[in-house]
Amino acid sequence: MKLKAAFKFEIRDFLTTVFSVYGVMMLINIIAIVVQLASKNNFKTNMTLNGAEIILIVTVFIIAAGDFRENFQMLMQNGVSRKTIFISKAGTGLMFALILSIADRLFIFLSKIISNLAGVTKSTESVWIQIYPEFADKHNAVWSFIAFAAVGAAVYICSYMLGTVLSGLIYRLGKGGRTALAIALPVTAFVLVPLLLEIFWETAFVRWLIHTLVTILGLGKGIPYPAAATFTVLSCILGAASWLIIRRAVPKD
Repeated sequence: MKLKAAFKFEIRDFLTTVFSVYGVMMLINIIAIVVQLASKNNFKTNMTLNGAEIILIVTVFIIAAGDFRENFQMLMQNGVSRKTIFISKAGTGLMFALILSIADRLFIFLSKIISNLAGVTKSTESVWIQIYPEFADKHNAVWSFIAFAAVGAAVYICSYMLGTVLSGLIYRLGKGGRTALAIALPVTAFVLVPLLLEIFWETAFVRWLIHTLVTILGLGKGIPYPAAATFTVLSCILGAASWLIIRRAVPKD
């Protein structure tokens, strides 16, 4: 019973937030179509709105990163074990990864239908089709739907677990540690890593790193299966890390 209650608590705000994002994106699609049709070029103009998956990936990360403290403290105060909290978090992430991976495909399909009915020749496109265009061209719509839904689900659960690990670390760190982490993350991502890549761009290590990334993401052969496998493995690693964090976390005032 406590596991069921923990699940309900975890998904309380998740569902509303995520599908509100879909609503906003659809509204933007509709507004863009109206603006296009009201322009001088009317039905001859093209419109492209891409990146729906990227927006949701970031949203999932933010939700997971923002709810650790409140949820953990509330569940602990109600006698829910750390193991149950971890299972509920992992289960919530997996459930929404599967739901969103399918919802993305349906959202893009519906956006195209609306655009076609309105006479707009180009509409929202999947980021996975843009990354793996050869795969989409070689396979039928059903198989492409399944493959892109699989890679989408793997990325979503990875994003969710990454947010959980980050929020768990912030929760366990003291004030000084949180400040250091807040400085270190953006500096590393936007300053240190680009600087190191620029300095060592022509080295064998960077060439090996790029080749490895291309291989594990399936970019060289233009297939999404390696990316789905890679992000699934990363999700498992992050899941293990989140369990270590939750197991040692203690309620705070």
